[in-house]
Amino acid sequence: MGFCSDKNTSLSTSCGARTQTLFGSCRHDPEYYSPVLHKQGKWIWSYTKLFSWSRVFIRYCDGGAYSGTRNSTVMSDGKPVYTQGSMIIAAVLKKLQTAGLGKARVALFGGTSAGGKGVLMHCERVARIVPGWVGCVVESGLFLDNKGSKLNRAMDEVSGLHTGQPDPSLSTILKRIGAPLFVVQSLMDRWQLRFGGWTTSSQCPTMQPTLNEFRMRTIAMAKPLQGRNGTVFIGIGCVMHNVSPGPVRDHIQRPPGLLILLPLYWGGGALHWVF
Repeated sequence: MGFCSDKNTSLSTSCGARTQTLFGSCRHDPEYYSPVLHKQGKWIWSYTKLFSWSRVFIRYCDGGAYSGTRNSTVMSDGKPVYTQGSMIIAAVLKKLQTAGLGKARVALFGGTSAGGKGVLMHCERVARIVPGWVGCVVESGLFLDNKGSKLNRAMDEVSGLHTGQPDPSLSTILKRIGAPLFVVQSLMDRWQLRFGGWTTSSQCPTMQPTLNEFRMRTIAMAKPLQGRNGTVFIGIGCVMHNVSPGPVRDHIQRPPGLLILLPLYWGGGALHWVF
């Protein structure tokens, strides 16, 4: 799962339990997990115009879409945990700025699911340190924010543990972003349908009205993107979460995984740069 809070819920695991997995601590990293950094991923780049670009992959293990800002530990499932995802991004950017990002002419910053939400949270932070053009790619990173809904309450719990504040709406986040956005989103996100208590069946005719209602809610949520200068929004009319090609993703299955394709690139919760 992409998120964790102070207890196990239908939406999230507890951050305390998550620390014992690769989704909660880099101590449990596999031997390798990213085709960006491994010889088996060379074929991905050989057919793109980015073959000579620098590539950076950030492992996702904070459970809060890189939002955590707390200086001290918090309790989750009876265990003290650190929720410092935002600080992790700040530290990485500081290192990358001296390693070449601070001189980049073009940079792409993107992620998927919780990583996509993290891109929205930190897009402008990246744009401030890159002197050239910056574009931010968000795939499956929009989550319904209807106040009072089951999904929104769960997201507020996640944000509350990591930041001490309710989960910000898309409109609020967009006010802080000046860089161009490329957003790809399923209008019937399978993950949100499942954990929000909706149906995930696209075959049963009796479920179509429910799916259509969810689709309309997603479109309404994305409305702040409309007319925004330099922003592209693509809504996928399928019941799915990640919209990257399944056969290619399966070929490089290494949790939390990363796949890069032009003009889009994907990662299971991870954040990544190319410059």
